[in-house]
Amino acid sequence: WLCFRPRSSLSRASIRASTIPASWSPSHATCQYWGVCDGSSSQVGYFSSSPFQSNSNARWSHLLQGGRALDLACGTGANALYLARKGYRVDAVDISIQALRTLKTAAREMNLPVGCVAADLDYWPIPPDTYDAVTVFYFLAPDRMPDIVRSLRSNGLIFYATYNIRHKSEKPGFNEAYLVPAH
Repeated sequence: WLCFRPRSSLSRASIRASTIPASWSPSHATCQYWGVCDGSSSQVGYFSSSPFQSNSNARWSHLLQGGRALDLACGTGANALYLARKGYRVDAVDISIQALRTLKTAAREMNLPVGCVAADLDYWPIPPDTYDAVTVFYFLAPDRMPDIVRSLRSNGLIFYATYNIRHKSEKPGFNEAYLVPAH
């Protein structure tokens, strides 16, 4: 995964976003994964640990200094909860109302400052110059990268991880539209 701090010399408008293939269907994928079409999902209620907590990624945790954070495609909120415990006030955004309910309950029980927003990230207006840290894990959003970068305050950080084409070797049936293509 990648952690980077855009430099002021980087022209935010010049960031290129690749195109998601036309065969990709966000509504179909959402129904399959979260069950938002019929209100059922075996995934909701499951908290995986935050990628920040793994030993291999501990090298980034010293960069987390608190402030305001945005967790895009947050799911049940492992990253949002971790960031809140590190001193951030977190806005957690996901399309799954069920996952956000699970996150909201956990945040309330832990008395952590996490706000939940139910939204389709292909269309949600990401507020500019608002966040000190942004996380995006396992959601391919190349068209939104300029908006994600613009959402950062000066010296803000982006933590971004998603699957690439090598993921097909582990899960041969995985939809390639969700994978970073090989260049």
